[in-house]
Amino acid sequence: MVLLLCGNTRQKGDRRRTVQKAVDWLIAHAGDTRVRVVLAALARAELSSGVAVDDSWRGFVDAAAEGEMLRQMLGIAPG
Repeated sequence: MVLLLCGNTRQKGDRRRTVQKAVDWLIAHAGDTRVRVVLAALARAELSSGVAVDDSWRGFVDAAAEGEMLRQMLGIAPG
């Protein structure tokens, strides 16, 4: 999700290969609701010029170090 916020998708950005590897992993774990949120965000980002940040992202900001990076990118206060 941080990669998407930084403008990376499978078609654009400096991290296209990293995004593709992440997508491959996500597809293998598509039974998880969080995975479906990320894949939907990627699909929206690839169809448009940006990423829509909505409430579905909030559940990720409490997830370890990666969640902290996302929290900072989104400007969400801790706790």
